[in-house]
Amino acid sequence: MIKHLGKVLIDFSGAVNQTQCFTHTINLCAKSVLKHFDLPKKNDKEALDRAVNPLSNLTDHLNHDAGRG
Repeated sequence: MIKHLGKVLIDFSGAVNQTQCFTHTINLCAKSVLKHFDLPKKNDKEALDRAVNPLSNLTDHLNHDAGRG
């Protein structure tokens, strides 16, 4: 593919850019994975509700008095 891009694109310098393309791809993948761990913005009530509601639903069936005695 690098050889083909070198022939097709005038400003593409071929194999010299192979390392740069690889590191850019790794960077994009890392950003994509880390995006899932971003915290919602302080004023984004809707995003906070989307995160809290499923957690609240998970605890609805729990017996809160268990362990007390």
